[in-house]
Amino acid sequence: MTFENNTIRDEDALCALFTNLRGFERLENLNIRQNKFSYNIVNALATGITDKRELRTVDLGENEIDDRGAQRLADALR
Repeated sequence: MTFENNTIRDEDALCALFTNLRGFERLENLNIRQNKFSYNIVNALATGITDKRELRTVDLGENEIDDRGAQRLADALR
């Protein structure tokens, strides 16, 4: 899934989109480079990718993710 350099500002829609990644049967690659996500969006992303054992690559380059968001993502990727 590629979600790079977006200008979508509807936080509720992005949260719903990322939370619904839980329903993807297979998700091997995730590219979310160059976005400005709030903690709520990062938290929804973390929720969506939790337990995705087939997820091999996650590209978070050039994002503005605070320490709390980075920790939440790290926990989801364990």
